[in-house]
Amino acid sequence: MRVYDSKGQLADKTKKEYNLGKYVETNKFYSKSIIVENGQDFYQAVFKLKTSTFVNEQKLKKFEFFLKETFFDDQQITLITNEEDKVLNIKIGNETEQPIHNLGDGLQMLIILTFGSVK
Repeated sequence: MRVYDSKGQLADKTKKEYNLGKYVETNKFYSKSIIVENGQDFYQAVFKLKTSTFVNEQKLKKFEFFLKETFFDDQQITLITNEEDKVLNIKIGNETEQPIHNLGDGLQMLIILTFGSVK
């Protein structure tokens, strides 16, 4: 969930090698598709929601509320885009904000996978 290089070369290579972010046919007789996510674009997706339209910002607020109620025992959750470091920070309740990659892998994946409902 970190941005490793400014030109996105690592992200591009990873996406290409593992077909991440592409639609994958699940069965030749079935037309349903899926998107494979790994969190590489998570910062950009949150940044886009925060800085585009009022409707998108409200979607992000609803997602933060969902996280608060579902995973964090009603502690206020705020996702913060740190433009200087290109890192997504999270503030949980009264704790100091921290990079989201400092959370355990399980919490990171819960947040990434449930974020798909917002996009």
